[in-house]
Amino acid sequence: MTTKFSTDERPPDDDPRRLAAALGYLFTPVVPLVNLTGDSGSERWMRYHTVQALLWSGPFLVLLASAIIALVLLASSNFLYICLMPLLILVPFAPGAFWARRIYLGGEVTIPILSKYVALPSGDHSP
Repeated sequence: MTTKFSTDERPPDDDPRRLAAALGYLFTPVVPLVNLTGDSGSERWMRYHTVQALLWSGPFLVLLASAIIALVLLASSNFLYICLMPLLILVPFAPGAFWARRIYLGGEVTIPILSKYVALPSGDHSP
């Protein structure tokens, strides 16, 4: 699924909303929850990326937990595996960092399985 946002819906390059959306992918689930409660939660582009980053938090937390379990198991078998800790802890953050960079530089993010579950909000959504 490719998301088609018109050029007037995307924020300009120097807009802080672009940074907030990028940080949502990197520091999930905290930043997406803050973005949803803020003023920009009603904008179509920002809401799409906030919900998508929030959906990414499930697989991210599973990856982080499995990395921690693997570290404990490796460290208990041989103490020298502690040298791998920094690399193994960074693995769950790698996809989020890639998507954050892509959003910040003006691209669009499509997460293979999760993007089809993000409902794109309509343009005029009044309560």
